[in-house]
Amino acid sequence: MKIINDYQSYDDYVKKANENFRPKLKKVLDKHNETLKLMVKKRKIAIYFGIAAGIIGFLDFILYLFLFKQIFLKMGLILILVIAAIAIILGIICFYKLLSIKNTIKILSKQITRDFNATETYKEAIQVLDRGMEYLGSVSDNVSNLKISISEIKNFTPVEIIGASTAQIYAIRPTHQLLIDKKYKVCFTNVHWRWKVKTKDEWITEESFTGILKIDTRILAEKAFDFRLLSSPNFFEKFFKKDVIKLENNEFNKVFRPQTGDELKIRKMYTPLAMELSLKRYFDTKGVSVSNVKIESNSKFLYFTYNVDWNFMYLDFPKTVKNPESFLKEIFDDFITDTYSLYYILSLIYITLYLD
Repeated sequence: MKIINDYQSYDDYVKKANENFRPKLKKVLDKHNETLKLMVKKRKIAIYFGIAAGIIGFLDFILYLFLFKQIFLKMGLILILVIAAIAIILGIICFYKLLSIKNTIKILSKQITRDFNATETYKEAIQVLDRGMEYLGSVSDNVSNLKISISEIKNFTPVEIIGASTAQIYAIRPTHQLLIDKKYKVCFTNVHWRWKVKTKDEWITEESFTGILKIDTRILAEKAFDFRLLSSPNFFEKFFKKDVIKLENNEFNKVFRPQTGDELKIRKMYTPLAMELSLKRYFDTKGVSVSNVKIESNSKFLYFTYNVDWNFMYLDFPKTVKNPESFLKEIFDDFITDTYSLYYILSLIYITLYLD
């Protein structure tokens, strides 16, 4: 019989992550320390040249205005053109240095991801958060029949999360896998949406990023049931009070808005303690990057949809390098935020009695 347990806080996880994973990442980055120092130097040079180009360009403009009001001499025109050329050259050098940094980071990110062994490290991090959760990596790394179809993405992602009813799927990340309690298969992916919006003068492209996580609950057999959480009832459901369930905890009802045709099963799922912990978990979003989470079950599968960054559960690298320490911090912060956010999604249902 499953026992309802509290979740692990973000602060506790950060302490463990600092002990277990930060030294590992630092060791990887130390191998590329000279490259990082070179990029810091290039960045400083780019800033200096950029500032110089701006100042010279501004002075050139002032000189142009002055000569324009006076006698516009030929020598004055030549001087303006020479100064403008200097400003343009400095600007080009600045752009080249910044582009060089961008290309170096792109190459470096692949090397760091490989040396850091991202898949294995994500697995270790999820284990630190909960021993019952096992991260398996992408579908290409592990053969599994659990996938997320395009129709599932469209059917289970609410318009309020996407941002527009006319949005179309632009891109989908490779599906990643987990295993809960060695029996519940889990997969998730990130989705990029785009749609056109008419302004006064032209059509512009809007975009949003969402995620979808799917848990195979067929092993529950008759214990599984249809329900929705954190979703607003439609007009028909509101008017006729169809499937809207009122449990003992009024705050839980307002926040989670449970909807189901099987009141007995949802009462078994949400005991007073489970409702209390669910509320605590839902509002404790420190270190969490996902938002607008919605939950829906169709008896066979459990779906979570949410807003999230396109690079969720991928190592994210800074666009530039201020110094090696800040470069390390940004990568590490992204790593712990992603892993804890995944744990947050799963813990919303894991602390109940549904996956018993």
